[in-house]
Amino acid sequence: MTEGLFDEELVRKLIANKLGNSRVQVISAHGKSSAQSLARTLAGIKKSPVALVIDADEHDSIKIQEGRTYIESLLGSAAPRDMWELVLFVPALEIIFFKTPNWFQSLGLPPPSTLQRERAEHSPRRVLEELLRSNLKSSRQDPRRWLIEKMSSASIELLWATEPLATLGAFIERKKDISIG
Repeated sequence: MTEGLFDEELVRKLIANKLGNSRVQVISAHGKSSAQSLARTLAGIKKSPVALVIDADEHDSIKIQEGRTYIESLLGSAAPRDMWELVLFVPALEIIFFKTPNWFQSLGLPPPSTLQRERAEHSPRRVLEELLRSNLKSSRQDPRRWLIEKMSSASIELLWATEPLATLGAFIERKKDISIG
């Protein structure tokens, strides 16, 4: 279960590259609360293993932990712990591109500057879009769509080694037939 369309497309591409034709379903719930609710329903009522992939949208470690605890209690009240996984990106999914060494270079892009990396700690989505736009030939291209299309197997493998994607990968390997939202 993901909270947005870009997240859904990205996770779908990552999983397709890792598992090929698998029985993993990636679903966008169009918002964090909808994603939490749908994940709870799938895990509790449908008895389907679920990975909830969402952004923390927060920088404060205490608030992040409170949010994590709240979501885990919601999922835990619906299904046994081995039926679900919370994959929380701090502050947002796009941070993985900045945390993965040599990832930009694997796409033939220059590495982010120190300042861009620092800014990405707080606004990874914005910095990623700025970085991509400055390297695109056409200003009409959607930078995030371009990114998904441009990713190679090698660049995707680099991402899987980065947390929290590594946690998601381990959960998928254990469960095989799951819903991700």
